Amino acid sequence: MIRTFWLLLFTVIVAMPTTDALAKRNKAKNAVASAEKLPDLNEVLTNAGWTITPEMSAAFSTPGDILDAKHGLQAAGKDCFDAKPREGAYTSMEVTRSLTAGVRMSVMVTGVRAGMGIEKKLVFDTPTYQQIAQLDLVPNDGCLKKLEGARARGIDMSDWYVITEALSAVIQKQQCGSYSASAGGFVVSGDAEVQQMCAQTSLEPVAVAYKVVPVVDVMPKPELRVVDVPLVKAEVKPANDTWAGVMAEADAFMYGRGVPMDRRKAEPLYKKACESGLAEACAELAGIFWFGVGSDGKNKRQASNLMRSSLPALEEGCKQGNMRACLHLGSALDLGVGTGENDGRAAGLYEQSCTGGYANGCLALGIMYNLGDGVTQDSSRAVELYEQSCTGGVARGCFNLGWMYHQDGGVTEDVSRAVELYEQSCTGGFAVGCYQVGVLYRKGIGVTQDLSRAVEFYEQSCTGQVPVGCFQLGWLYRKGKGVTENRATAKRYFGKACEMGDKISCMFK
Repeated sequence: MIRTFWLLLFTVIVAMPTTDALAKRNKAKNAVASAEKLPDLNEVLTNAGWTITPEMSAAFSTPGDILDAKHGLQAAGKDCFDAKPREGAYTSMEVTRSLTAGVRMSVMVTGVRAGMGIEKKLVFDTPTYQQIAQLDLVPNDGCLKKLEGARARGIDMSDWYVITEALSAVIQKQQCGSYSASAGGFVVSGDAEVQQMCAQTSLEPVAVAYKVVPVVDVMPKPELRVVDVPLVKAEVKPANDTWAGVMAEADAFMYGRGVPMDRRKAEPLYKKACESGLAEACAELAGIFWFGVGSDGKNKRQASNLMRSSLPALEEGCKQGNMRACLHLGSALDLGVGTGENDGRAAGLYEQSCTGGYANGCLALGIMYNLGDGVTQDSSRAVELYEQSCTGGVARGCFNLGWMYHQDGGVTEDVSRAVELYEQSCTGGFAVGCYQVGVLYRKGIGVTQDLSRAVEFYEQSCTGQVPVGCFQLGWLYRKGKGVTENRATAKRYFGKACEMGDKISCMFK
């Protein structure tokens, strides 16, 4: 009984709150009592289609100003656009109600509490609104001359933008604190020094949010035209200031004409020719975006927009006998890029292009016959068309023909002939052909097994951006087959393949 009494007494003593504990509990109660459920400023603005202004900088308060990706002013709106911003009170009730009732945002306090991450409670006056309608954003002659001059100097304006709308407001009240889940809202800080730094108002409106459009969208678009630019077998030549030189260099990289195929190098060249108004270049660029073989991966919306704007010029060019225009028009209808799919008409355009002596048209039509896509499947006809494209200097046509001989597709199987055609496609710059020859030399199929030769062809395919070629090369260096074993070199090739998207290689880099 005595033991039970002392145990109960000890339990009561331990459970009793100390003076400090009572003080903390009362402070917590007061904090809960002062907590406010404030919406996040960024969330409020984003939901309404606005972008919050970095640090409420005045740089974002003038519609018409042109800024770059680092928010640097490139041209003032008053010097660039004759249209004057429309001004007035902002009428969106949801945003206005939130700003005037109070919102919170994360900030960094400097000074006494340097580096202290807290939140601010901000109460604004009724926000004001400025806007220049996008249709009125027409650069004047002086501004346009500056922009065209910048583009001519090679300045990339793809990340420049024009402010179209700006939202500003006077700050009525600021307090620092933090959002507390347990308290159920915003809790004002009890630190006097912090509050002193935060407690301020603004006499003038500050920039709260803005909206923009890309600067290229307000520049006049060149009228697209079609000029017959046949693909020629030639070493790549330096581009000159004319579209013809640019296209020749772009085509060399796009189709492996005298250099390894490299769509990433072709992309900026086609872009330059497209901006000059050449429809064929826009169509080639659309293909790069559609298949994602450029620097930024797939962008089917951009591909469709490019092709859609090019279709009238391509139609007219094809009617006038431009076989390249016919091919691009067929590709748009074949894939449904910028227009509806129409396999039957696509096949007819490919046929017209091929018959007109454009070897790439023969390749495209051969693929349709090989797959039975838009035409009755006919492997023998596909072989004939691949032969025509290969003879016409299309490296991929040689590869496809080699595949038919390799796989007994529409022609008697002949692996030795397939090797010859794969090598021909490799020499022509089609890196997948190099990889395929490497496989046959590694396995000794159609040729005498030769691992050293396999290494040579794998190296060419890896240089040509074929990830599995880099992987195979890494594996041979890892195992010391055909080369001296070198784990560091193997890792380098695995890493390159991994960067190109080969996930298995990522396990070995």
